Amino acid sequence: QGAAWAYAQRGELFAKQLRGLNSEQEGLDENPSQRDWRVHFVDILFSAVVGVPLYDIENGGSVVGVLMLYLPSGAELDYLEGSTNPKLDIYLRNVSATMQMAIRWQEVASNWQSTRRIFVSERSNNTRRLWRVLRMAVQTGFLRRFEGPRTKKSGIKGIWNKFKKERAFVLEWLETYFRKWRGQHQHPPLGVDYQFGLFSAAGAFVGLCLVSGVHQALEIEGFYFLIGSYGAVATTIFALPNSPYAQPRIVMGAHLIAVTCGLVVNYLVRPTESGWLPQLVAAALVPAISIGIQHKTGYTCPPATAAGLIFIMDDQGVQQFGWMFLLFPITLGCLVLIIIGLLFNNLSNSRKYPSFW
Repeated sequence: QGAAWAYAQRGELFAKQLRGLNSEQEGLDENPSQRDWRVHFVDILFSAVVGVPLYDIENGGSVVGVLMLYLPSGAELDYLEGSTNPKLDIYLRNVSATMQMAIRWQEVASNWQSTRRIFVSERSNNTRRLWRVLRMAVQTGFLRRFEGPRTKKSGIKGIWNKFKKERAFVLEWLETYFRKWRGQHQHPPLGVDYQFGLFSAAGAFVGLCLVSGVHQALEIEGFYFLIGSYGAVATTIFALPNSPYAQPRIVMGAHLIAVTCGLVVNYLVRPTESGWLPQLVAAALVPAISIGIQHKTGYTCPPATAAGLIFIMDDQGVQQFGWMFLLFPITLGCLVLIIIGLLFNNLSNSRKYPSFW
């Protein structure tokens, strides 16, 4: 068991310098069975050792282990002497008592976790069954929370009072609701000067003229490059260059989100894919999903939602392009309008585009 265990059995603390302890061990060569060979090997790395006995407080205080604390080589050793440090014995005994409580708490906590796990997982437990019954009774209204003393009311009178109370609540809600229709009394935006307006119109003309020219050249080959939502994109880029909706990242990201929603939902509509979703539901579902995703990610752009609706409604027969519709015309068309906006908007001293990439 070792020297530390022997000290613990006698109820004594074990605090020794390893060199002195090693010398004591060398005197036991005549009786090697009493020699603790671990002292020799530990002496190489450490200069002193302290053994704190650990007791089992439930079984008569028997020793169950020894906590060994080693001091690195080269450290001060004076405080290990009882004459120079009288509080050492008190400190180590407090450590021993604390370790006993920690071991006991670990055992109790383990038992508590096991008991709790059994209680939660055992569905036939009477307490759990009673709780489910009470919860169901409250949810169905069979059992109501006590709110104070109740007065017995006649049937007709009680029903009439309840009706008046509910009617007052409904009328108050309707009044608040329709009051919102009157508006917040804010002023509408003012118009811009004619130079800014003409510049916006000229930029939209140049951008859409270029997109329309590419569309007309490719239409012979059966491709499309111009879709209806590009009119709204040109409005945001050239008439509202400082708006978040007109910035390159928002325009590109929102179009990719909306058209991807249309492509995915289209698999639920097409007869060739065993589609079961009605077209009228899909026409509302695609904008709804794309608006939710755009709003969540911060990539909100109204023209992009229109592009997703154009695809799911198969306007101009664009569904024949499939996933290529994301690249051509969506990505390339938006990229052309953004480049024209970058070149054209910055020609004016009163415009700066983009606000961010």
